[in-house]
Amino acid sequence: MINMAKITGSFDNLWTSELEAKAKSLGVIDGDLSHIRASVKNALISADWVEKDGTLSFSSENDRTNALKAAVDVLTVNSQRAAAERKVVVRPTAGTSPTKSQVLLASATSASPTAFSSVSPVRTGAFAPEMAKPGDKCPRCNSTMEPVGLVNERAALYCSRDRVVEPLSAASSVRT
Repeated sequence: MINMAKITGSFDNLWTSELEAKAKSLGVIDGDLSHIRASVKNALISADWVEKDGTLSFSSENDRTNALKAAVDVLTVNSQRAAAERKVVVRPTAGTSPTKSQVLLASATSASPTAFSSVSPVRTGAFAPEMAKPGDKCPRCNSTMEPVGLVNERAALYCSRDRVVEPLSAASSVRT
């Protein structure tokens, strides 16, 4: 006959007794500690070791050891990610700003301070989007766009396939 005594407790006790010190030794600062704690708890909940209310139960000591190993794995990955994101430093120079793709690329791959530069200077105080040019392709389907006249006497490019309209500069006109 096998003894199926369960090992029970709470996630709070497990965190304070075994995981919090490990997180701090991996370099997690107090500001990131709650995020890392939630990630570990969610991983243990998804594996059915912890209930949503924070109670935990293990079927054996081996099961508890496996849960701790899984928790440490999640803790290690998330602490490294938090440390890398913390090290991303954006220092734009006057008249330029980083693009969204530069910021996302840096936070995803870089663990060292990164300097950003913009492709073109940014006008302060004015929004001036880049206008379409004759011969441009459709941004959605990459097909040829046709010149059309708009109701406000302006010219634009139109893609009949995706119904995309891109305005041309004020200097452009369409013959009717």
